[in-house]
Amino acid sequence: MMHAKKKLLSELVKFIEICQGNLLSGKINGETYSLLADVKFEFLKNFLKSEISNLDFEKEFSYRIKRLFLINSLIKSYCLPYVNKEVR
Repeated sequence: MMHAKKKLLSELVKFIEICQGNLLSGKINGETYSLLADVKFEFLKNFLKSEISNLDFEKEFSYRIKRLFLINSLIKSYCLPYVNKEVR
């Protein structure tokens, strides 16, 4: 079961990284990014709250997760402030 949780988390992180990369390279627009990533971020937050004590993260993987939230914050706050208005 633990392996399945780690695999799910790994795939989730990869998906969000791809979404962020596509947004920053101009392959998708801000609205599409929000539609794809917002649900994943909500799931990630809930997953980490409930499973953080059960999972043992490598330092590199923990850094990747922190980086995802940082980039998302920058995207929502500075790069694409209109995204929050359009989607909500």
